[in-house]
Amino acid sequence: MLTILAVTTSLLTFSRPARAGNIRVPEDYPTIQAAINAAVTGDVVIVSPGTYNENLVIAGKTITLTSLYYTTGDRQYIDSTIINGRLLGPVIQVSSSVGPETTIQGLTIYNGLDGISAFTKLNILDNRFNANDDGIDFSDSGGLVRGNIFENGTDDGVDFDMKSEAIVENNIMRNNHEDGIEIRFQDYVGPTLNITIRNNQLIGNGQNGIQLIGYPATSNRVINIEHNLIKDNSRVGVGLMDNAQSGEDYRAASLLERINVINNTFSGNKYAITGGDNLVAVNNIFTGSTTMGIKNIDGNSVVSHNLFWNNGTDHSGSNVDLSSSLFANPLLDLDFGLQYGSPAIDAGTAQFIFQGSTIFDYLPSTYFGTAPDLGWLESNFLNEPTAIHTPTIPPTSTPRPGDTFTFAPLDDATVNNFSPGTNYASDALLIVDNSPIEHFLIKFQVDGLNGLEITQATLNLYVNNESTRGGDFYLVLDNFWAEETINWYNAPIADSTLVASLDTVAINNWVSIDLTSLITDDGLYSLRVSSTTTDAAKYSSKEGEFPPFLEIIAASPPATTPDLRTPTDTTTTTPTTTQIIPPTVTFTNTVTATPTLTNTFTPTATVTKVFTPTPTFTETFTPTPTETETITPALTASRTVTSTATVTKTITLAVTSTPIREEYFYFLPCIFSY
Repeated sequence: MLTILAVTTSLLTFSRPARAGNIRVPEDYPTIQAAINAAVTGDVVIVSPGTYNENLVIAGKTITLTSLYYTTGDRQYIDSTIINGRLLGPVIQVSSSVGPETTIQGLTIYNGLDGISAFTKLNILDNRFNANDDGIDFSDSGGLVRGNIFENGTDDGVDFDMKSEAIVENNIMRNNHEDGIEIRFQDYVGPTLNITIRNNQLIGNGQNGIQLIGYPATSNRVINIEHNLIKDNSRVGVGLMDNAQSGEDYRAASLLERINVINNTFSGNKYAITGGDNLVAVNNIFTGSTTMGIKNIDGNSVVSHNLFWNNGTDHSGSNVDLSSSLFANPLLDLDFGLQYGSPAIDAGTAQFIFQGSTIFDYLPSTYFGTAPDLGWLESNFLNEPTAIHTPTIPPTSTPRPGDTFTFAPLDDATVNNFSPGTNYASDALLIVDNSPIEHFLIKFQVDGLNGLEITQATLNLYVNNESTRGGDFYLVLDNFWAEETINWYNAPIADSTLVASLDTVAINNWVSIDLTSLITDDGLYSLRVSSTTTDAAKYSSKEGEFPPFLEIIAASPPATTPDLRTPTDTTTTTPTTTQIIPPTVTFTNTVTATPTLTNTFTPTATVTKVFTPTPTFTETFTPTPTETETITPALTASRTVTSTATVTKTITLAVTSTPIREEYFYFLPCIFSY
């Protein structure tokens, strides 16, 4: 039975034109499965609010399955668009026959034996998984898992089996009966499998925050665990088991796979980390472990530059470098960041070498102060600038040429220097002031323009409090912030180049900010707004009565463009890249048995452009002597990365975009080999 919940909402301001490939449920088809069956590769199936009692299968095509969150950026549609699996099987099963650009976004996935059962790589973005067995069960698959909430699962939040690898970032995994993330190291021979777990919150799970399960043969895997909050899990923060056993018994298994645990905060777990014979633990905070901080991190492992506080026992049987360790109260705030005066500020190391290989090497411009902080959040009490990098984004719908398109903000929030740990995401106002210092941030996703010429881009704000200074608008290159968690401490820093300014603004009026020079193509755009006066300007936020919106006028492409397209040639360049990256540890592996590491990635974005770079961020490309270019009807892309510093891009353009996913080696603060 299908139950449609009545939801009254206005899309007049923020709806964008639907392309021919958008299929709507129940407007076009009464069930989601019927819409999936009717879709062809490249289509977007958009599900209206309601509860749908279905068990879905996606096979033989590459599509996006989503809610109205996709077209509006309004998070209410995530919670109000529910697919109920009724414990009859997986809520969504993704066959190995689909393309890796397949995307599932903006849905509540509920009450399945698994939420998503995946047999190929795909994008899983901005969903809520509730009361499933495993939230996601990956088998010989993986991909990008970003911005989701996994809660109340009867087993694990995310489960990795067989030949799976992924980037898991910016998720919340809480109150699952077993583990937040479980990774099994089944026998495997081949190129290194990388699983990167970063910027997540793993809280209150019944066994472990992260459980790693070894098998008799050591496999060629590298697990990177970086910048996570791992808190109040009943057994272990990161627990290592062996012999294919998953019932956590604190055995602290001597696994030989490389495990890098960098810049995490562990708090309130029974144990923080147990086991590991090839584990590197650096720049972490271990606090409030009721039994023990770390146990049996031995063999070839190293534990260095960490802080221990208020644990039952700080460490046992582990290779702890006492000369670099701190034993003091870290002074954590309510977000488990660092309060002013914390001994963990500037107490980390910017470089770490392990067994002759550089694990990471931070440039000075990638952290604040004289050295990186310990723990999951980097503090910035002096409001120093730092280098930021822009992530890639998944593809979305294609607008019609010649139309005017409006985009609602994905996120907006005020941050306040006077209350630096406070989050103002639910406030109806965006405030900019210089006493107290208040800034606001706003983020938009522009998608589907597919190379159309943008003739005008305008940000529109509604004034709720007049001021003699409306604010100074700067680009933010770090788009990983979210309004639910942002505060003054963790807010990304603005680029130094001024994009636009507003002088006097009058109450109860709309004001427009010209962003045409900034927004030239599809992409994710963030702005940070500040002021030099104490006369506060206030605007309606996306939670207010008159939400902001971005208006874009896109012109048709030149008439001669289609005549230039041929199906044979490509353009090849060999760039030499110099770039400054954020303080997120990402690892590059050089394996003796496989001196050349080649990865073929599936796109997570069309094109990502970095605008108005900071003085410390440069990117140069040196083309090969011979260059031919032809544009074809389909955009495909691949990147081949070897152990050298040369990156070769091959790009073929076509009518339907197949964007490049660069997530696996996107953040490269270090050179890593072993």
